[in-house]
Amino acid sequence: MSSSEDNKNKQVNIDTITPNECLDFLWKALNKASNKGVFNIDESYSIRVIFNKLAKTIDNNVKSV
Repeated sequence: MSSSEDNKNKQVNIDTITPNECLDFLWKALNKASNKGVFNIDESYSIRVIFNKLAKTIDNNVKSV
């Protein structure tokens, strides 16, 4: 099994991952759906803007703790 296959099958405990890891997982899932044509261009843009806003908020909250 290759390294990339190991990463695809890696099991993660959702209760122990960081907010940034949650966003990373969400981003990968959304990209996968987008590549399959699930979203139109307006929806894709809106998702990206919302994602970036959430990521910035989470980063600011983590830094202030």
